[in-house]
Amino acid sequence: YSLMVPLTLAMFVYAYDTYKNNTIWAWVKLFIFALAAMYTHYYALLGAFWMMVLYGILLIKTSSKDEQSKSQLKRYLALGALLVICYIPWLFELYNQLTAVGNNYWITKPDLKELVYSLQYYFSPKHFEEPYTMFFSSSWMLIVTYSVFILSVLIVLCGLLIKGNKEKKMVGVFALLTVIITVSFILIFSFLSSPVFYVRYLSCYIGLYAISCAIFMSIILENGKKWQQGIVILFFAGFLFLSGVCYYLNEVRKEKREQTQKNKKPGMTLDEYMKDTNGIMYSEEIMSPNLALLSMF
Repeated sequence: YSLMVPLTLAMFVYAYDTYKNNTIWAWVKLFIFALAAMYTHYYALLGAFWMMVLYGILLIKTSSKDEQSKSQLKRYLALGALLVICYIPWLFELYNQLTAVGNNYWITKPDLKELVYSLQYYFSPKHFEEPYTMFFSSSWMLIVTYSVFILSVLIVLCGLLIKGNKEKKMVGVFALLTVIITVSFILIFSFLSSPVFYVRYLSCYIGLYAISCAIFMSIILENGKKWQQGIVILFFAGFLFLSGVCYYLNEVRKEKREQTQKNKKPGMTLDEYMKDTNGIMYSEEIMSPNLALLSMF
């Protein structure tokens, strides 16, 4: 799942590169990362699809009659057609999987509790399947995570209210709209057709959410008022605190895992373990990247 994050983020970066510079190499890089994202995970596929839709709308809205605008639209249409052609081999498997989901699937229709929890997921320092442990009670820790989420929303709103920085705002809104529209589509599909909304999979869009917040933070720090800059400071204070909690909980899990390994009896060999897999090994500890964890890097 961690692979989805850099691929969708790189797609966004090179979409902006094509918008600004319109070089063939920029379009090639956008194609590479878009196709890689599409084949990585269905959430990344949806993110890539809606990002391309929004990019097309942006090009049409900002286009003029000059040669560069015409060239951008032609290359955009060529890129879209090429991506569709390259994804055709997987469409048959996609249809089979969607049919299987419609008949029987382990994901259930999201309830209100899951939707509310998902709002603070990017800032939650805990493992996605574990309760808050040791001396951290879930009640006050959730207050911190929701507070940081609300601060991130205020940062976006404050950045939009500041005059100027038209291009920066456009880029920040583009990244944020990609997340909002994609997640909204997933929710609508889950309620009207088959349930596919799962909080952990939202990790795919964490890079887009983070870069959108970062863009609006830079606007506030450059041109914002003192109270607006204070919101950014409060955000980082809460963010660093959650990073410390995340580090602590990871150390607790590490100690428990090491203790379990010491007491564990010898089991199957690596060859026996890998026999029934596709050759890929992963750890549950890194399946759900969140901003609190990523900040430690």
